[in-house]
Amino acid sequence: MATLEIARAYLDAVAARDYDRIRSLMADDFRLRDLSPPGFTQFIGRDAVRACLAALTSRPTAHDWRWVDRQISVVGNVAWLIADAPWQTVHPDGGVTERPYRVTGVFVHGEGGWRWSQYHGSEPLGSVG
Repeated sequence: MATLEIARAYLDAVAARDYDRIRSLMADDFRLRDLSPPGFTQFIGRDAVRACLAALTSRPTAHDWRWVDRQISVVGNVAWLIADAPWQTVHPDGGVTERPYRVTGVFVHGEGGWRWSQYHGSEPLGSVG
């Protein structure tokens, strides 16, 4: 399904720290929300999302998910994803740490194909340091 391909392409772009590729996969009104306590941080609007992604892609670590379970539903030009996908951090020395993570997302199909419109990520309370 095209939406899973977008999700994978997003992760590949994050791992490569390719901000322009990340942006190309997102709708113009893309919203990013971290649902993990304590901050429940939201990044709404192009400038806020740009700042978040610039910070993420400038870190010395790379990031990825390991898909455990993912489900996609589609109605018309809207699709949504829910996935258990542990967040992996690849450190400069090559070591990998992993923590539980759940992702939900909304995708919208338009003239340019499927684009990610909303992203929500959360960790269990016990995994937040």
